[in-house]
Amino acid sequence: MKRLIIRFLPFLLIICHAQVFAQQSRPYPENFDPEYIPPLSPSLNKIAVTPLSLPFFDDMESGENGWSKEGFEHLITNPQNYEVLNPTINPFMVTLPDEGYLPNAHSGSASWWYGEDITGTFIGSDFDPDQGEMTGGTSMYYNTGFLVTPPFQFPANNTIFLSFWSWWEIEGVDVDTYDMMYVEISTDNGSSFDLLGTLNPINDVDGESYIPFSSKGLGQVGEWQKHLFDLSMYSGNDVIIRFRFDTIDALFNGFRGWFIDDVAVFAGTAEAPVITSINPTVGVPETIVHIWGENFINGVVVKFGDTIVESALIGYDYITAMVPWSLNYFELLDITVTNIDGQSYTLPEAFMVTDTMPPSITEIYPTETYFNESILVTIYGSYFDDNAIGYIENIPLVDQSVGSSSQIVGYVPYGLWVGSHNVKVVNSDGQTDLLVNSFAVLQLPGPVVTDLTIYPNPTMGSETVSIDAVVSTNQAAKIAPFEKVEYTEREISFSKLGAGKIAKISTIEVGNSLVTAFISDENLDWESMGEFYFTTADGKTLLYYDFTGTGFIRIDGISYRFGGSDGTWTTPLYASTDQVIGVWEIFNISVSFTLTIVQSTTTGQYDTFKIHYNVKNNGTVSHEIGFFKMLDTMINGNDAAPVSAGDGYNLNEREFTSVNMPNFWQAYEESPSQTSDKLISQGTLYGGGAIKPDRFVIAGWYNLIDVTWDYTPYGEYSDSGVAMWWYPVNVSPGSTKDFSTLYGLGTVDTVVGDMTLSLTAESSLMVIDNTLTPNPFQVTAIVTNNSGVTASDVQIGISLPAGLSLNIGETYVKTIGTLGNGETGQVTWWIVATEQAEDMSYTYSLTASSSTTGISDVTNTKSIFVPSVSFGPYVT
Repeated sequence: MKRLIIRFLPFLLIICHAQVFAQQSRPYPENFDPEYIPPLSPSLNKIAVTPLSLPFFDDMESGENGWSKEGFEHLITNPQNYEVLNPTINPFMVTLPDEGYLPNAHSGSASWWYGEDITGTFIGSDFDPDQGEMTGGTSMYYNTGFLVTPPFQFPANNTIFLSFWSWWEIEGVDVDTYDMMYVEISTDNGSSFDLLGTLNPINDVDGESYIPFSSKGLGQVGEWQKHLFDLSMYSGNDVIIRFRFDTIDALFNGFRGWFIDDVAVFAGTAEAPVITSINPTVGVPETIVHIWGENFINGVVVKFGDTIVESALIGYDYITAMVPWSLNYFELLDITVTNIDGQSYTLPEAFMVTDTMPPSITEIYPTETYFNESILVTIYGSYFDDNAIGYIENIPLVDQSVGSSSQIVGYVPYGLWVGSHNVKVVNSDGQTDLLVNSFAVLQLPGPVVTDLTIYPNPTMGSETVSIDAVVSTNQAAKIAPFEKVEYTEREISFSKLGAGKIAKISTIEVGNSLVTAFISDENLDWESMGEFYFTTADGKTLLYYDFTGTGFIRIDGISYRFGGSDGTWTTPLYASTDQVIGVWEIFNISVSFTLTIVQSTTTGQYDTFKIHYNVKNNGTVSHEIGFFKMLDTMINGNDAAPVSAGDGYNLNEREFTSVNMPNFWQAYEESPSQTSDKLISQGTLYGGGAIKPDRFVIAGWYNLIDVTWDYTPYGEYSDSGVAMWWYPVNVSPGSTKDFSTLYGLGTVDTVVGDMTLSLTAESSLMVIDNTLTPNPFQVTAIVTNNSGVTASDVQIGISLPAGLSLNIGETYVKTIGTLGNGETGQVTWWIVATEQAEDMSYTYSLTASSSTTGISDVTNTKSIFVPSVSFGPYVT
C-alpha cells in the first residue's frame, strides 16, 4: 500500500495529503521534453473563421459550433449512459470508486470528452484485453489530443477571463507528471502556444496502479470543478484557446479522462480573492495545505508569512500549497493569496510548522469484516500520540485505545456500507494519516440451510411440494431471505385476457411473513414466463393475479416481449434462498432477471420486492437497448385502485419525466383518505436500489396491455396500471445495463382532527457511491376535511430542523384552497438532507390549517434516518 499522509481539521472532512518526503516519479520516455508545446497540425493551424467578439458562452447543447478537435476528443451526449468496459477494464484492470459510468454533463446533456465510447476510457480500443489484473490499463501506445475554441477577437485594454467546468479521472501513480491536462492560448492562429496552466496537482501521490486520481482526489468519484483564468495580457489580440490532454506514456490509461463543459470568455472586473478555511493548520515541511475560498484565478501566488510557496490552483474555490523547508518552526504564519491583478486576501496566524512527526499508518489487521459485524482490529504504524484516534471512514473505532506509538486497537464501528473504506489516524495536534481503500466490508453470505425435508417426494409425481428446513440467516444488507419457497401449479382464470378460459400454470411461490410473490414458470397464450404478481402474506392482492403485467426489451428500435418465444431461457427460472433467478437471451443479448425482498424506503420493513433486469451485450457490435415494464395494480381485490404520485390525487391518466419524476407512487384500496385498516401499496422509482426510469405513466391497464413502447396518456382510468420506460442507451460489446424498480407495501402516517392529515415519506436514506440516496427525498401530505363544514384557505406548512432544508424552488407553506366536507387535497415537498460525517435522525413536522372559524390546526410529525457519508472536498 502506497504511503499517504493527511492532516485533519475539526469540522472538516477527510483530506488526504501527499507523503511528507515525496517519492520519485517514473522517468519520462526517451526524447520526451515536458517543456515543449506543440503547434496545431498543418490541417488546423489556418482556421479561416472570422474571430468572435466577446462575450462568448457555449454549453455544448447545439453541436460543435466552430470548435476543433483531435485524437479521442469529441462531443458526447448523455455521457451518464456510457460506462467503463465491464468487466474487461473495470474491475479487472482498474478499481473505480463507483459503478464506472461516465458523469452527467455539467449542464444539459452534452459536453466535450477526451475518451472513447467503446471503452469508456482513454486506453485506446486496440488495447490488449489479456494484459493481466490490476495493471491500470496499458495502452498499445501513448495518446494525445486536444480541443480548440473558435477564434476570438479580444478588445484592447480590457480585463478578460476564461471560465469553464471540468470533470476528470486519470492515473494515480504519477499524477503530477503524466496524463497531463494543459490549458494553452495562441495569438498566431496555432503556430505557437503559451501555457496558461495545468489541472494536475503539484504532488506525486504514488497511488496504486489500479486506483484513479480524479477531480476530487485519489480513489474518489470525480466532481465538476469551476476554473477561472485571467487572459488580460492578451487583450487586443485575436486568440484561440486549447485544452490539450497527453498521456505521455502507455501506462495506467484505463480511466475516464477529461470532460469540459460550459465554457465562457468575457470581459469584466475581477473580484478580490477570499480565504474561508485551510486544512491543516499545523504540519511538517512538505505537507500539502488545502486552501478553500473563492475568486482564485490562474497565476495566483500563495505566501506563508513572507515566503512564496509552491501551489496548484485546483479550482475557482480551491488551492493546494506545499509547506517549504525554509519556514521557521513553531511560528504562527499568515497565509496570503494574491491574484495576478494584485488583489489579495490574508488569513492571519493560520498555520504553524512543527517538528512533531505526523502519524504514519502501515496497515490494519484484520483487513475485512462482514456487513454490520463488529470485530477487533489493530491499526499499525508509527508516531501515534497518546490521544490519537483511529477511524474507518469518518467513524471512530469503538472502545479504542492507544497501545503504543505504533498500535491503536478497537472494534469496527457499525453502519459501514459494503465496499472498500479508508483507515485514518488523527493525532491530538490535528495531524492525520490516511490509508486509502485498506479495509473492506463484505456482503454476508446467504443463509445456511440444514435439516432439509421435502414432502411429498417430488419424484412420486406430486404437483406441489413443501420444504421444511432450519435456516441460519446471514442476511446481506437490505435483502431478506425467503421464508417460503414452493414450486406449484396454479389455476388461472384468464378473466382479463382469456374470456373466462381456465388453465393451470407452473409457478414459483416465494415470500416471507409480510409479502408473497408468484412467478410464472411457463409461457401461456400471452407469453407470461417471467411475469409475476404479488400479494400480502395473507393473500390480499397487490397486483392482478393472472400474470397480466408485461415487459419489453427495446433493441435498436424494435420491442421484444421479455421471456417470450423470440428468445430462449438459457437459465430456467429457479429460486435460491433469497432470490428468484432466470436468464433469457435474444440475439446475443442476455437478460438476467432477479426478484428479491428488500427493505422499504418508507415502512422500513422487508415488505417490498425488487424487480431487476440486467442486460448484457454478448455480441461483437453495439446496440441501443432500453426497457419497458408495466404493472397491473389490484389492491385487495380492487382492480380500479386509484394511484397517487405526489402530484395531487386524481383519476386522470398522466405521465412523469425527469423534470417531475416522483421518488415513489402509491395505490390505494379505496382512496388517499381511506381508513387505516385499508391496504396501500407502494412502488419506488428512485432510492432503495431502484434505478430511476426516464418516464413513468399512470393509466388504464386496458390501454397499457397492448403497449410495446409508444403510448400517450389520455382521459380518465378505471382499471388502473402503471408503466415505466428506461430509454435506449448504447450498450457496447461486453457491457451491461441495469433496469430495476421496487413494489410492495406502503404506509401513511395519519393524525385525525377536524381535518385529517396524512403523511408519506422515506423513513431512511441510503448511501450509494458515497452519496445520500434519494436526496432530495419526497414528502407527500394529504389533508381531508372532516369538520362537517367547508374549510376555507386550507394550507399545509412544513417545519424542518437543522440538517434538512427545502430543495431549490420549494416553499415552506403550500396552499390547497377550499375543501368541502369530505374533500381531499394533496401537496408534495422535496427535502434535501445535509451529508454528515455521522449517522443522524431528524424529526420534522407538517401542520394543516384553515381560516374557517372552529376548524383547529392539525400537526403530523415524522422522523428520517440519514446515514453518515464519508467524503472530503479533495483527496491527494
